This record gives sequence, C-alpha cells and structure tokens, in this order.
Amino acid sequence: MQHFISAAALAGVALSQTTPPTSPFKINCQTNTSPDGQPGPAFTALQPRDDGEYNVIWSTFARSYGAVAASGGYGNNVNVDNFCDVSDNSSYTQVADNGIFDWPNGINPVPIEVFGANGYLAVADGFATPAAHDGCIAIINSNGAQPATAGDIQFISQGCGNGNVVQTKYFYHYVQWVDMDGDGDLDILTARGSSLTNPTDLDASMLVWFQNPGSLFSTTARTWKEFVIESSADVCDVGFDLTQYGNTKYVICGGFASGKLALFSGDDWTNTANIEFTLIDQPEGVSYYFSQTWADMNNDQVPDAIVTIGSYGVDNGLMYVYPGVDTAGKLSLAAGVLVYDQFPLFSSASVGSPGEALPFYYGVNDKLNGTLPSILVSGDDDGFMYMFDPTGYTSPDGSDFNWVYNEQVIMKTKQFSPFVTPFNAPTVGQPTIADIDGDGCNDIVVPSYYLKQIVFLEQKSKRNCATV
Repeated sequence: MQHFISAAALAGVALSQTTPPTSPFKINCQTNTSPDGQPGPAFTALQPRDDGEYNVIWSTFARSYGAVAASGGYGNNVNVDNFCDVSDNSSYTQVADNGIFDWPNGINPVPIEVFGANGYLAVADGFATPAAHDGCIAIINSNGAQPATAGDIQFISQGCGNGNVVQTKYFYHYVQWVDMDGDGDLDILTARGSSLTNPTDLDASMLVWFQNPGSLFSTTARTWKEFVIESSADVCDVGFDLTQYGNTKYVICGGFASGKLALFSGDDWTNTANIEFTLIDQPEGVSYYFSQTWADMNNDQVPDAIVTIGSYGVDNGLMYVYPGVDTAGKLSLAAGVLVYDQFPLFSSASVGSPGEALPFYYGVNDKLNGTLPSILVSGDDDGFMYMFDPTGYTSPDGSDFNWVYNEQVIMKTKQFSPFVTPFNAPTVGQPTIADIDGDGCNDIVVPSYYLKQIVFLEQKSKRNCATV
C-alpha cells in the first residue's frame, strides 16, 4: 500500500535530537519515517528527480521486516528557511514493501547513464540471520506503481529467492558503480558474506563485481556476468571502496569477520586471478572493520584511506587514516595514523561504535579551492554524529598537515549509557552529505533508526562555506 503524508505533518514532530551548543550545526527540521510503526531508517541516499528536485531515500529493516521508502522532493527552493516546509510539497512513499527484501542495507540511485533515465535504485540486501541470509543485489524501478512488486525489480545476483538450493546464499551491504572493465559503462562492485547466524563467523566471503551487459532494465533477464576476486576470499565481507590512480584500480576492504585490512589492485579486473593482494599492517587485537573510504585528506593529490573499527564488546571503537604513498606511480599506504580511540564500548557484543566515516567539506567549492576536508562520522549505536576538523597545519594549502584533528559531537540522539543492547540502542545510520537549500553550504541528512526519523542538519554560520 502506498502512503502519503503532508510535509506539514512530517515536519511537525518534536525535536528529540539535540545539537550541543558548541556544534557548528543546528537541526533545521526532521521527518517521521514510520507512519505505520515500521522500523526506522538505516541507510540513506539522494535520488535525482526529473523535475530537478530529489528524494531522500532510505532502507529500513528488523527481524521479519525489510523495506525501502522515500520522502521528497527537496532542493528546488533556494535558501529556504525550513527544508521540510510544506512549500517543498514533500511526501512519504513506500518504494518497496515488506516481503520483497528481507534486510535491505545500502541503497543508491542507479546513475542515469546505466539505463538512460532516473528512477532506478540499487539495493544491497541480506544479513547473517536464518530469515535474511539469502540476500542479493537488485535494482528497483521506482517509475511505476509503488510500492514495487517483483515485476518492478531486476535481480543482478542470485539470492532473494532466486537460485537453487545448492547455491551458496550470500548477504550484501553496499554497492559501488564503477567501470571495472574499461568498456565505458558502469559495472557493480560489492563485497559479500555467507552465514546463517553470525556476521563474525562466516562460511565464505569475497569481493565480487557484476559486468554491465549494456542492455536496458529488464525484470526477466539476468545477464550481468559475475567476477569473483579469488585473492579476497575470507578477507572482504562488508565494507570496501575503490579509487583509480593512474591506470590502476585500487580497492581497500576491511573484514568485519576476518579482522583483516587489505589492498587489492590491478589494471584488468576481468583477469581476476591476477589481482594483486597486499595485507595492510594493523594494530594488534583489532577486529571489526566497519568502513573504508578513499579521500585525499592532505591535498597531495594521492588518495588516503579513512578506516573505522567498531567496538562490539571488545574495546573502544577506533578511527585511523592511512596516508597514501606514490612510489613511481604506484599507490600504497603508509602506517595508519590513529585519529580517535574513544568511541564507546558497550556491555553487549551486538552493538558498537563507530559506523561510517566520510570526508566532509563545509562549502560545496572547498575541495576545488584546496581546503582540507573534515571527517564526518556516524556513531552508529551510540546515537551521536561526530565531526573531526583538521587542525595540524600552518601553511595555507595544508601541505605541512600532520594528521591532527579536533573532535566534536555535532548531534546527540540521547544520552547513552554503557548498558546498551540492540533493543534500546539510540542508533543512527549512514548519513548523506548535500547542499539541501542551494546556499553553498553542505548539510547532513541523518537517519535516526532509534527515533524513526530523518534529521536535517544545517550549518549555523555560513562563514564556514566557500563562495559559491
């Protein structure tokens, strides 16, 4: 059943989150994402629309429930005071109802060049539970009637009820659109794991990519050829990221189950047996790698890697930056620099902090202007959003940066205690960074899984932003 709620109703919820007085952000508005009592949002993305606006889309999941929803449109009103104002004509739409996916995770719009139109969403589905272990990579056509049915979905991989009983069942967390074979169109890169009960005890895991056949969207044809990276077996399972440096593609992945951090590289990724594998040195006792992200953090034109490690009942969560090194045109990583080691440790091994870490520019032109990026971090089960601003440099271009950051909490869902469990954790999910109102300052879309809301964070001072 399709649901629509007026923007005024969406914007009328009480502000349950807070931003500390020292935070450079304020809560512009927030929307209720669960009008019928569904679980809250976990992963977010922005979906372009043909009218020039965009939707905020999110995945939501719990045991015996999994769906994809959207609210929009936003972005067509420049310098609006309230992102959720009724003039935005925002509405809530159930894009894929419960029963299509068991545990949808990362979602993102399919780039328009893949099928020649907007309105397609890629979904990574599944988790290590008996009911959700048969996950998949799939594409939803949201241009038709909603919520989508099986007749609106193209399954790129086996799984989600497709395939036979003897095939290994995998779960997926993220997809990345990359031209893996150099033929000019975009393919799908992902990592996957297999387990009935425990994401830290896998039967199999690996990097895999699916080759775009160059055909139109089809719900009946599964023609995306699968390429498994042999050297990634039992290393990669959840997080990963790809960057191209010179003619070589480099993938960094950290195993949530394996506790290994590795670099994979090659010029020809169709020759999967020849992809080079390098294990990256790591601190003793590190286990749960959560996210890995490439970004040039010191303006030397060489990609660096931001890496987070969750606490999960073992030790305080960590964030490292691994500086990139160019040796005769080949990319490698120097020893990791510890940025922060005080993400909270909880009494339950089923919850942890931090989650994703992303490079953040206060102004939309800051990257072009040579400003060093900050790091936006989701606290995951602690309910906080963190910002790490670079402070360790004196030269205007940051060329003498020594990897020192100032940490601050920019949003709190509520005050947590050490006695957090999966049932009471004030969890926030994967944020999205965008200039919502077109004022040249980047805003943050935060999914509050715990409060079942999307929270829009706006910068208090526009002085932080470069001139548009």
